Amino acid sequence: MFDLLVPAAPRCVVGELVSVGMSVEGVAALAPDPKVAAAGRKLGVPRSWDSPGRSHGALWGECKGSAVYQVRVDLSDLAVKCSCPSRKHPCKHGIGLLFLQLETPLPTTPAPDWVTDWLTKRAASAKAQNNAVSREATGPDAKAKRAEKRLSRLAAGLDALDLWMEDLVRDGLAAAGTRPTSYWEAQAKRLVDAQAPGLAARLRRLSGLPNSSPDWPEKLLDGLGQIALLSEAFRRLDALDEPLEDRVARRRGG
Repeated sequence: MFDLLVPAAPRCVVGELVSVGMSVEGVAALAPDPKVAAAGRKLGVPRSWDSPGRSHGALWGECKGSAVYQVRVDLSDLAVKCSCPSRKHPCKHGIGLLFLQLETPLPTTPAPDWVTDWLTKRAASAKAQNNAVSREATGPDAKAKRAEKRLSRLAAGLDALDLWMEDLVRDGLAAAGTRPTSYWEAQAKRLVDAQAPGLAARLRRLSGLPNSSPDWPEKLLDGLGQIALLSEAFRRLDALDEPLEDRVARRRGG
């Protein structure tokens, strides 16, 4: 028995197979090879099927041949399951059921147990898989990796900030008065990207100091010194006592 998720089909196929939106070519394209497509085309006639039917989410039928094979299609993703032993996926019976629906729209009837049980198991399997992915994404290892990544990004951002401030002071504070707003804003954005929005806010406030008062160079130098002190403190959080660590972390923000 095979439970196969066939390649993604056009949107009109997946949700609206009962409409004219699916072509003969579209069904044939789902077959693994031309031979299966041709064999499925021959099976897409009412005389080859017993008790075919459809619901909002599935197609089904029993294909008559050397044996009777139960075939079902989940319309949510075009997964096909057939009780035949074929190694072709989807098999000619699954393709035949799709051709049958295309040529002679199946009646809407209550699905038999072998269809509803399959759909229920598929839904449960999908839910379990989603839960597993969710647990993996929120588990201790994942949290530790995310925390490590954040710290790495922050460290890189602080290194870049230190170089930026060294260049600013080296050029002289008088030159800072001629810097455009974009000069300060670009560095502030880099701090936001490094998950240090608190420092970015401080830097933006400093950008308004140049030429704002006679003593603006002293105020700017004092502000840059505070940022440098915080930058160094962030690198030594593990060595700080808990109250001070909390205060420094709040200054970083994010």
